[in-house]
Amino acid sequence: MSRRELERVEVMGRVGSGDLLLQDAAAMLGLSYRQTKRVWRRYRERRAKGLKHGNAGRESNRSKPGRLRRRVLKLVRKKYSGQRASASGRRWRPSTWRKKMPLGSIMRPCGAGCWQRGCGADAGSGSSIVSDGKNPNEVHGQARSPLALGL
Repeated sequence: MSRRELERVEVMGRVGSGDLLLQDAAAMLGLSYRQTKRVWRRYRERRAKGLKHGNAGRESNRSKPGRLRRRVLKLVRKKYSGQRASASGRRWRPSTWRKKMPLGSIMRPCGAGCWQRGCGADAGSGSSIVSDGKNPNEVHGQARSPLALGL
């Protein structure tokens, strides 16, 4: 549920318990009294489910069939494997890349915060540091910043 829907559930719960009048709830929600009466009726009939948007959880009308989507992603992976650029030549932001590519084919930062393949640092906890053993604040021959150390 969205934040606004959750706020409506909370306010309607207060109306139901008698702590709040419907006209006060209208002012709190920024709705007219008539609209608040409609919201209250839906809340009484179906509780929180009545205030949830009707299209929530449904597949988009504009979505393509799963088979076509898998085929396109397979072709993109084949053609652009190892590259971080789109077909148009523009670079994708890492968040876009993560959405478009499956988890196994993405380079991830290691626990030390670098992006080198096979560095060996534990990506889960961030406590395992790859260094030459001389300086605990050094990773891959470079000093770590206080932010990377969690200080």
